[in-house]
Amino acid sequence: MVPLALMLVAAITALTATALLQMRRDALASAREASANLALTLERGIARNLQLHEASMRHALDAMRNPAVMALSPPLRQRVLFGAFNETEDTGALLVADAQGRLILDSRHWPPRPVNLADRDYFIAQRDLGQSAVYLSRPFQPRLVPDNPTSIALSLRVPGPDGQFAGIVASTLRLEYFRKLFAGVALGEGGALALMRHDGTILMRRPMDASLIGRTVPTTPAFAPILREPHGELIAAGTVDGIRRLYSFRRVDGFPLTVVVGRAMDDVLAVWRTRAWWFAGLVMAMNLAIVTLAVSLARQWRRRLAVEAHLRWLADTDGLTGLGSRRALDEIADREWRRSRRELQPLSLLMIDVDYFKQFNDRYGHVAGDDALAAVGKCVRQQLRRAGDYAGRYGGEEFAVLLPGTDAARAAAIAEAVRASVLALGVENAGSPFGRISVSVGVVTEGNGGASPVYPDLRAFFRAADEALYRAKRAGRNRVLSLRAVDSPA
Repeated sequence: MVPLALMLVAAITALTATALLQMRRDALASAREASANLALTLERGIARNLQLHEASMRHALDAMRNPAVMALSPPLRQRVLFGAFNETEDTGALLVADAQGRLILDSRHWPPRPVNLADRDYFIAQRDLGQSAVYLSRPFQPRLVPDNPTSIALSLRVPGPDGQFAGIVASTLRLEYFRKLFAGVALGEGGALALMRHDGTILMRRPMDASLIGRTVPTTPAFAPILREPHGELIAAGTVDGIRRLYSFRRVDGFPLTVVVGRAMDDVLAVWRTRAWWFAGLVMAMNLAIVTLAVSLARQWRRRLAVEAHLRWLADTDGLTGLGSRRALDEIADREWRRSRRELQPLSLLMIDVDYFKQFNDRYGHVAGDDALAAVGKCVRQQLRRAGDYAGRYGGEEFAVLLPGTDAARAAAIAEAVRASVLALGVENAGSPFGRISVSVGVVTEGNGGASPVYPDLRAFFRAADEALYRAKRAGRNRVLSLRAVDSPA
């Protein structure tokens, strides 16, 4: 019962572990989907904003090529050139610089402020690119604004009449825009957001750390896909804080930027861990209850088996002599009789009676009589050598011995050994002419390797053994008498 309970506990534990692993996979899948959707939402919002900046720059670039526009009065020309530029709190300015970097047009001021952009990376890149691709700068501190909010710039090359470099159109954007955008995202305590250029330069990060803005993070093998792939996910420890996170990243369409969404694994698996502890606790309690119940039932079952075995022993054993009881003797005799007939094997029966036992009891008392019967039973038991041999108390001072597969000669020899061993006990019996306890033995044998049956049934077999016993007694007692011997086949 306990092994079955342990198997049940193992099965329940295995099923629970499988279910918990599946729940963990589901939690990760849900977090991946949520992070990917968030990265997509942020990417689209950033791309839309940057596309507006690019559209404003291209509008200004196209308008500058129209002589009629450039001939307008400064206020009207400002409206035509920069009317498409959406100036907001976090938008800087739309600027036009000549080939030397001098500011010649400024969406926020006329006349243009006296600033030279020749040392800015967004100017140098357009001067050296030789094409009209949009360039996105590293973070910088503007010179045009008193509070100098950290910004980035997008720039386009202004080509001259013969294609030579004639300057740039640039649009600046404060990084505060990205900070506000990231601040509105719910990520959990250990979450992180980042906006990075493709060279690994951090433009914005949440949690905010001003010392990281503009810093180029080292490209570790774990994070290499972020700068290489258009989108994807990975699980790794953060290079800044070492927190293990599930990262989803997506490249901003049309711009050299990547949005990174990181959710701490502790946050991702927090609900799962709580449920896992509850499940594990419940399963452990259930398993403990099962094992406890199984052990209790097993103990009860063992006690019951022990009681039943003891009761069977009491029913099958004569308490005085330790030999079989009459009931057990009858059952075994019936079984051996049937087998002897079925297998055509000999079966011998000894009927043993203690001589002058009544006189012994009358002279020495019943306690001495019981001791004498126990001693006789021991002598009988000691002469049985084979596993199939069986001795039982037939009643009073009478015993019976079944000898399966034993022919008449061997049975007579065993009977004589029993008689001699009892006589050798030397138990005094003044009421016997032999002066001590003795036994008389009647022997009968049924069948002998295929010989015709001698006795019609088991009852007749026992009657014949009784007859042999009584003949032994009439012949003077303390002797063995075989009623009929059946020789083995030639």
